[in-house]
Amino acid sequence: MNDIDQVGVTGRHLTSFEMLCHDSFNREGKEIYWKEDTVRYCNSFLTGPLGINQNLITYKEKPWSGGGNAGNALEVFVLGLEVATLVFMDMSENENGEFEVDGKKYSPMGQRIVDTGYGLERLVWLSNGTP
Repeated sequence: MNDIDQVGVTGRHLTSFEMLCHDSFNREGKEIYWKEDTVRYCNSFLTGPLGINQNLITYKEKPWSGGGNAGNALEVFVLGLEVATLVFMDMSENENGEFEVDGKKYSPMGQRIVDTGYGLERLVWLSNGTP
């Protein structure tokens, strides 16, 4: 938590959060959904039920790593507030791996995992127009 000093100052920083998610565990020969569908699901959720204007949504790509896995991620912002992260894990830690993320080596793994996280309190703020 690198922004703990902002709790109580900005109205956007809390000491806890509720996270919503959807996941997909794709294996060879059994593809459920991957990047394109994940972004479409996220965008449809934000612009549909929550009624957020498409022009207010920004996606920022960045690497992600944790728990011995790594891959690309998209942080999802609305009006500058991060509301979700869409993680696409397709590499596992391997000291002889050909890819480096956050100073560790990784190799492609046999499955591709979608792991998303949506901040419930942030979605409530947005739906009420109060972020």
